[in-house]
Amino acid sequence: MATKRIYGLDVARSWAMLLALTAHAMVQVGTPMPSPLIGIVIRTSTPIFILLFGAMIALVHLPRAERDGLKALTRRSWARGIQCYLLFLANVIALWIAVPYSARYAFLCALMLGSTPYAGILQYYTIMFMAMPLAILLLRRVPAPLCLAAAVCVHLAFPQLKSLPTPPPVMGQPILARIVDLTIGTGSVPQIAGPSILHSLVLVFAGFLLGRWLTGASPRGRLWPLPLLFAAAGLWSLTQTRYGPIDLTSLSSMRLRNLNHPAYTFIMGGFALVLILAAVAATRGRRVPDALLVLGRRSLFGFGFGNVIITFWPRTIATQLGAAPSALLLLMVVIAVIFAYDRALARGKPGEAGRFSFPGLIHATATAADRLTTRAANALIRPARHIRRSCARIAAPELSDS
Repeated sequence: MATKRIYGLDVARSWAMLLALTAHAMVQVGTPMPSPLIGIVIRTSTPIFILLFGAMIALVHLPRAERDGLKALTRRSWARGIQCYLLFLANVIALWIAVPYSARYAFLCALMLGSTPYAGILQYYTIMFMAMPLAILLLRRVPAPLCLAAAVCVHLAFPQLKSLPTPPPVMGQPILARIVDLTIGTGSVPQIAGPSILHSLVLVFAGFLLGRWLTGASPRGRLWPLPLLFAAAGLWSLTQTRYGPIDLTSLSSMRLRNLNHPAYTFIMGGFALVLILAAVAATRGRRVPDALLVLGRRSLFGFGFGNVIITFWPRTIATQLGAAPSALLLLMVVIAVIFAYDRALARGKPGEAGRFSFPGLIHATATAADRLTTRAANALIRPARHIRRSCARIAAPELSDS
């Protein structure tokens, strides 16, 4: 049975998209945060995206796997992961052109072993979509509350994780340290913006439980332990001050996020959870204007090409107009491009626009990109299936003639 669309989640995604683009525009033109409180609101964008990713596992991906099979789910999720990586790669190339640095470092960034401004969520989505089949298998076999409890234990071990030694460099580059920082998040001087994959699982599993609650798979009164968990863990995280104070200023900066500090996950994540619930409650049973859904609906395009526009935005405009007006103008330009892309896709469907019209070309290009990534996903699935069958044949006992 199809799940009824929950527009509050789309509104929350659009809100998070607006916050993320605002932060990127401000960084590009050099505008400081007006106040720590505004900074905290803006920094909730990443936790919102990760919580919504977990909710989509419960609302879309797990039901799809049960309906169409794990192979079909793998094909779709890997195709989406390839899309995310190609958009991430476009940001790496744009940064290399706009801010020239060595080809070696650009290559490391393309391998997700460098620090790439603005494109962290695309890197995260790439990894998580490729790991989607494993997440589905895990959630089929292990109750989600147990998965969440295990993820919380990772944060409780924050002091121990940070005390682990930094891996040695490889060919003069901290490659192993970056891999560990990206996946596990142990370094006290991180090279890649957090949260790490391991530390983000609290938000993923919390989002999954939220999605189950929204579909009615869990009793309506069973959600209250989730905000209570975030509140309790958030209070505990205030005691973890070895790497600096936990206050409004540190929460509004990138320091706690880059450290994979539990305060970022539980305080900012708890705030993000409240914002999502508020969006769901405010839109329940009401008609939602489409304009409030566009940014969320085109979030991948916005992060991919919107960030490219941000990367190439001339800093001289800030000199002429001032930092704040320049940031606002940049944000308006990016939003206008996203809305134009959304409208072109809607008008460019076959039979509704000329084949060589602008909307028709945009729709044809997007369709071709979807087909290309689907074929690439199929190409990845075939060898994986052959390897799995070969391993099964090797592991199976040979038949006897007797």
